[in-house]
Amino acid sequence: MLKRYYLLSLLLLIVGASWSLTVEHPGDIIDNAKHLFKLPPIQYYSPDSLSCEIGYDYLKLSWTIEENENIDPELFELLGFYIYQSYNQGAFDYINDKYVVDTDYILHISEPGNYSFYVAAAYRLMNDYFETGQIDTVSVTINPPVSNPTFSPPAGHYTYPVKIELSSTEGATIFYTNDTREPTPSAILYVQPIVAEESFVLKARAYRKGYLPSKISMGGYILDQSKVNDKWHEIESHNLKVYPNPFSFHSATGTKNSSLFIEYNSIDNTTPSSLIIYNIKGELVKQFDLTAQRASELSHQWDFRDDNGGELPNGIYFIRLLTNKKSLLKKVILLK
Repeated sequence: MLKRYYLLSLLLLIVGASWSLTVEHPGDIIDNAKHLFKLPPIQYYSPDSLSCEIGYDYLKLSWTIEENENIDPELFELLGFYIYQSYNQGAFDYINDKYVVDTDYILHISEPGNYSFYVAAAYRLMNDYFETGQIDTVSVTINPPVSNPTFSPPAGHYTYPVKIELSSTEGATIFYTNDTREPTPSAILYVQPIVAEESFVLKARAYRKGYLPSKISMGGYILDQSKVNDKWHEIESHNLKVYPNPFSFHSATGTKNSSLFIEYNSIDNTTPSSLIIYNIKGELVKQFDLTAQRASELSHQWDFRDDNGGELPNGIYFIRLLTNKKSLLKKVILLK
C-alpha cells in the first residue's frame, strides 16, 4: 500500500498539475493514477489582451485565451470566465454568477466613477477546480449624465406646422422617436430640425461615450389641423375641458395622478348623451353612457383604460362629447 502512495506522488511531479485529491478507498488512488497517464502536459492559461469598448450606453470587455490541445474534456477543461470589477479603487469582486463562455462581455453602468476590470479563467482538473488570478487589467472613467434634451419650441398646441430643434450637452448625440417607443441608440438620430405637420408624442435622449446617458425628455405636439377621421369637422370647444393635459400618472411635483378629469358646461340646455374616446387612428377605445347622469353632474373621470379594462399606450386621444344638439371635441396626450 505504501508503494502506491509513492507512485502517485511521483506521477504528480511528472505531470506538473496543481490539484488536491481526497481518497476514501485505497483503490481510488490507482484509478486516478491511471487517468493521469492519459494527460499530456497542461497549462492554466490566463485571459490575455483585455480591452474595453465604450459605447453610448454600455461597456464591452473583450479578451483572448490560449487553449490546451488534445486534452480529454472529461479529465480537464476550461469551464469559462469570471468578470471582476473594482469601483473607485475599491476591492475587486466578481459581477457574474454564472460562467461566461464567450470571450466578450457587455455590461451597463448606472453610476459615474472609475471602474477597473479583470477576467479570470476557471478550469476543472478531474474533480478539482482552479481559477487564474489577476493578470491583465483595464480601467475606464464614466462621467455624470449629459443634460436632458430640450425642445424648441416647447411641446404644446399649435395651429401651424412647427420645426422642432433638440439640444443637449456639447458633444452629445441625440436619438428620438415619434411613435411612443423608447429613444435608444437604435432609434432615429437627430441631425436636423424635426418638422411636425401632425400631432405626435416626441421622446428624446442624449448620449455621449464616456458619460451616462440623460433621462428621457418627452412632450406632445398637437396641431389643430389634424383630424382623426375625414368625416369629423368639429373644432375644439372651450366648453369641454380636460386636465391635466398632457396627462402623466407621475406629475412633476412627485404626486400621482390616477384619472383624467373631464368637465363640460351646459350649452343652450343641451343634455349630454355619451362620452366617446378615440385613438389617433380614429378607433373607438372607450365609451361612457351619460343618459342616466343628473343634469347637475357635469364632470367625468377616465383612467386611460379601454372598454376591456386594458391599459392604453402613450399617445394622442380624442374625447368627443355628444349632446342632443351638438358634438364637442378635445385632444389629450397620455405620457406615462
